[in-house]
Amino acid sequence: ASQPNNASFRFCELFAGIGGFRVGLESLGGQCVFSSEMDPYASSTYQLNFGEAPTVGDITTVPTSDFPTNYDLLVGGFPCQSFSMAGCQKGLEDYITANGRLYLEVCRVLCATRPKAFLLENVANLFIMDGGTWHEDFHQRKPGNACNTILKAFRECGYTVKMSVVNSCHHGVPQYRERLFFVGFLDSHVADKFVWPLNDCDADGNEITITVRSILEPKDSAAVQAATLLPTQYKRVQEFLTPSAGRSSRAVRPDGIARTLMASYRSGFLKHSEFVVLNDHSARFYTGREAARIMGFPDSYIVPGCPTPVDGKAYNAYQRFYRQIGNAVCPPVVKAVAECILKAMGIHRHE
Repeated sequence: ASQPNNASFRFCELFAGIGGFRVGLESLGGQCVFSSEMDPYASSTYQLNFGEAPTVGDITTVPTSDFPTNYDLLVGGFPCQSFSMAGCQKGLEDYITANGRLYLEVCRVLCATRPKAFLLENVANLFIMDGGTWHEDFHQRKPGNACNTILKAFRECGYTVKMSVVNSCHHGVPQYRERLFFVGFLDSHVADKFVWPLNDCDADGNEITITVRSILEPKDSAAVQAATLLPTQYKRVQEFLTPSAGRSSRAVRPDGIARTLMASYRSGFLKHSEFVVLNDHSARFYTGREAARIMGFPDSYIVPGCPTPVDGKAYNAYQRFYRQIGNAVCPPVVKAVAECILKAMGIHRHE
């Protein structure tokens, strides 16, 4: 994809996945000048949509001198699998292993390139892992050691950092998806001007809710037909399609919002996936396009492959997309938070 010469700001995208941050930031007039993604399948989908592959693969192998320095915003959804083990392993000692240390790569880039601001995303539970306490009101939650460790590292890079949990359903996405966002500014005075985005509302102040019904594909489409559960699959999930004691139904509520879409939506469907009920003896998965819409990706975003099994490699690419989209960040949420960052920085967007 050609890069705009009149971009209102420049950004680097770490742990890019399929480019959710890029979709949101380009809609504000941003220009991507560097990206990293080591998963070859996600990189392929990224290239399919942006006309270029991520700049690099494994960020840990990139010399510090190779990072660009003339840009405004560093973004990324840094992996944090190791933190999910907090409380049942060795506490902070475990955080310096495997993917848990990748936040230090963010610190390496911040210290070397000094962008004016950063925007980072992770699972909401990271906030309370290892000793924190949960409360329905985010402001009454207590952060755990994991979050405090990461926050301290970002601050030691010279940034004023703010955190909040943002739910995608409040920003034009028909999905309940809470995510923890870190926003940092090099200039503390600019940080003082930053405020988190308000929920989407109409002219009368009523909150706007997008429903699942609005994103469903036509019933006679090839993708919908291909998404229908096999009889053996339906038999295994049938009991979950009606509520029971202590368990809510996993049937999609067309006039409500979707559950959190997970990377294992197709591969782990027995555990937590929800299904579109077709009739008394049949149901289906979300299609790839519907999954993308649930995450807030525009219809111009290309879903790779083909939904029908007869297409071999193309079918495999389509199935892999479910994992990729479940790992992605919601572009409308990125856009909403980034708009507030740009406003604080005095950068005027042009779309």
